[in-house]
Amino acid sequence: MAEARWLLCTDLDGTVLGSDVGESAFRLWAEGVGERLRLAYVTGRSIDSVRQLISSGRIPAADYAAVAVGTEVWDLRDPQNRVGQHYRSLVDPQCPVARYRELGRSEATPLQGPEGQGPFKASFLWNGEAQALEDFKRRLDPLYDHHIQATAGTYLDVLPHCFSKGQAVRF
Repeated sequence: MAEARWLLCTDLDGTVLGSDVGESAFRLWAEGVGERLRLAYVTGRSIDSVRQLISSGRIPAADYAAVAVGTEVWDLRDPQNRVGQHYRSLVDPQCPVARYRELGRSEATPLQGPEGQGPFKASFLWNGEAQALEDFKRRLDPLYDHHIQATAGTYLDVLPHCFSKGQAVRF
């Protein structure tokens, strides 16, 4: 059989996940396309969470996963994850993630728990207020090479410029 020529990348929460009918329809559709395309999940979730969703049968097996808001790429077919190792090499080893966490933390933007953190991202809860976001940005301004991803008026992630969901998909 010829190698798949297409890669379908999809978010999970609020896209594939969130509706029993939609989840079932997606699983049936994925079974029907077989080897004609490759599937990648692009999510803020951890790799452990994605693997658990796959093993439970809630979502179909995928070829790739870009997780932790695009700070990690996984080739789910390769136990050594050579693709992911190469992707990690794009970041400056001196990336100041600990400093992101230190400067970003406030009453309006407390750190998420350890499960929300990653080697190349700092993740915060956010009260959704515009002023809190402006204050957050101001505190992080002295640090170079980062961007802030605000999601759903609830979450803030600080990532090195070289990483994002879009960057992971392009990679």
